[in-house]
Amino acid sequence: PRSEAVLTPLPPRFHHNVETMDPSKFIIPNGGGEGAYDCVKYIADRKIKHSSVTLLSISDDLTKYNKASSRRRAEARLQRQLQAQQKCMEYCKANQLSCKVDSVTSHIPSDTKTTSERIAAEVCTYATKNNIGNIMSGSRNLTGLKRWVVGSIGHLLHRDCDKCNFIQVRHQE
Repeated sequence: PRSEAVLTPLPPRFHHNVETMDPSKFIIPNGGGEGAYDCVKYIADRKIKHSSVTLLSISDDLTKYNKASSRRRAEARLQRQLQAQQKCMEYCKANQLSCKVDSVTSHIPSDTKTTSERIAAEVCTYATKNNIGNIMSGSRNLTGLKRWVVGSIGHLLHRDCDKCNFIQVRHQE
């Protein structure tokens, strides 16, 4: 059983001088894991009901894959995203949260950026274009070398997306 979501030790970064972004809007990247659900639960548990939540799935352009095995992995990731999205939307409905779903196909060339950098850039771009004031991200609790090798999208969002407030949520085992 999963425990309650809590704020991570990474300090939230709030930009009070950014007047053009809407503070009642949240964007939650959906990677197919439990992170998006933890974020939706966090909003519902704190009764932040007068907000608009967008669950954003970043999908790969499947036409770019030449190898069948790579295409199958991307299709499996898309299925995990759809399952996580359904779970989040059911929770939103049960808790009377205003949630919507959107998807972006990644067009950032992968030869110049890591997967984490591509996803973080897509989330920042989407938030800026849609006047979303808050990015909320789940955490996989990676530390040290594993975090450095695998990458942390939350860390990149915290570091690079300076037009939005950032909050990272994780669960404690």
